[in-house]
Amino acid sequence: MIERTLAIIKPDGMKHKEEILRRIAKSGLKIKKSKLIRFSPGLAAKFYSHVKAKKGDKIHQSLVEYMTSKEIMPMIIRGEDAVQRLRAITGHTDPEKAEPGTIRGDLGTDKMRIADSEQRSTRNLIHSSGSVEEAEREISYFF
Repeated sequence: MIERTLAIIKPDGMKHKEEILRRIAKSGLKIKKSKLIRFSPGLAAKFYSHVKAKKGDKIHQSLVEYMTSKEIMPMIIRGEDAVQRLRAITGHTDPEKAEPGTIRGDLGTDKMRIADSEQRSTRNLIHSSGSVEEAEREISYFF
């Protein structure tokens, strides 16, 4: 089934932007729209509200500060089973657990256990939506 999903190259991923874009293109998925923006603190707080509920105020605030610290690149990705295929390319959310060959496995340097012990968000290069429904909701924040 042809789907749309959202990817965001995060501030720490921007130094790897060309490699990340190359990997997405190589997978056969199509980047339909993209833009470089600075995430506003209000929008970032709303976008990541689920983190506040799951991990608390301190980590949520850390994530908002991180995501608004530099430019990011949201993208609409389209293709057959785009949600799951993009998540396979990005790898586990914890770069330490991501398989070699994935974006986070090859390019990630942060570790979730370290971030948690420091009560901050994990810097893991790229966001990818977890479901078609989540993707459509998240796309509406940017496009």
